[in-house]
Amino acid sequence: MYLSSRSNPKIKYIRSLHQKKHRDQQNEFLIEGQNLVEEALQSNWPLVQVLYLSSVSRPEAAAGVECLEVSAEAMAWASTLASPPDYLAVAKQQAIPTPQHCHPCILVTAPLQDPGNLGALLRLADAMHLTGVWVVGSGVDPFHPKVIRGAMGSALRVPIRILDSSKELLQLKEQGWQLLATDAHGKASSFSLAFPEKTALLLGSEGPGLPTELAELADLSVRIPIHTQVESLNVVTAAAMLLHEYCRQYPLETQR
Repeated sequence: MYLSSRSNPKIKYIRSLHQKKHRDQQNEFLIEGQNLVEEALQSNWPLVQVLYLSSVSRPEAAAGVECLEVSAEAMAWASTLASPPDYLAVAKQQAIPTPQHCHPCILVTAPLQDPGNLGALLRLADAMHLTGVWVVGSGVDPFHPKVIRGAMGSALRVPIRILDSSKELLQLKEQGWQLLATDAHGKASSFSLAFPEKTALLLGSEGPGLPTELAELADLSVRIPIHTQVESLNVVTAAAMLLHEYCRQYPLETQR
């Protein structure tokens, strides 16, 4: 089937998935770009449709996945990108199991507003082979197209949970996990801290930082020594610096 018009019902439906309310209603999201679509196909992620431009080859999709050849105009309307991608997929939302032989370490963030930051945290958690990423409260949608692109495939591998409250963090503590809060004035320095192996790293959101209710749950606050004229670090930068030290203390055989 060839779709040339942006007024086609299939294209209009895909366009509706730009909005969170429609992604939630349909339990679907968009994957844009050749590399990400190919990764979704290779990992057998449940896809509904794959759109491709006439100038590229038809994708080798699993049975039941509708492959639609489209014009550049139709692709531009369906996509969230400024320039239409060669490939775009409509994917089903699904829970991701905890990775095997991963670090017992979870990134816990306050609600983030920048989808790029959440995508980067997912990629970081993937690179460090963590248990997952938890978000306490309502912030950016983890299936936002910019999150999916920013994660560069990691959104298909890293478990992410959205928590309505901090109750599940209390359950973590009961199971022997230690909650470490990032704080510019924290008691412990990341230079000398012996990280607990079962660590939940509490990260503040852009601007407001770590909410009081999360900070009060922490077993310890940790700071990253920086120049005094710099007020704070980006949430992804801070997480990367702390996780690098954590993984140095607990190296995995799979790390290269």
